Amino acid sequence: MNKTVLMIDDDPFALFINQEIIQPLIISAPKTYFLAKDALEFLKENHSKDTQILIFLDLNMPEMNGWEFLDEIDKSDLKKNIYVVIITSSIDQRDYKKAQQYPNVSDFIVKPINQQVIKNLVQNRQISNFFK
Repeated sequence: MNKTVLMIDDDPFALFINQEIIQPLIISAPKTYFLAKDALEFLKENHSKDTQILIFLDLNMPEMNGWEFLDEIDKSDLKKNIYVVIITSSIDQRDYKKAQQYPNVSDFIVKPINQQVIKNLVQNRQISNFFK
């Protein structure tokens, strides 16, 4: 099965830092997006039954926020074989609880991230096969 990794964050600096930390630990270079709607378009055009997709998703973004992105995934046939790790600056427990309501969300991480936090994701059975 093919594997694809996406990173979605509207902050170029955060996206760069996250990519620098995550890329050495995953099996393929991630595709990066500043806008969730662009990533959603990519998913619609490239989704197949033979591909598993891991998405590192920020919540607070313009145009389409992370929740709206998750809603679009949830109500479409895209949700199969898609796993989402939320990476956010939000420390609001309501966001954490809301994230648990989405079946595609595998984990919830508060920024800033570091290599150890990402290495701990290997323990998550749903997404462990995306890591080296």
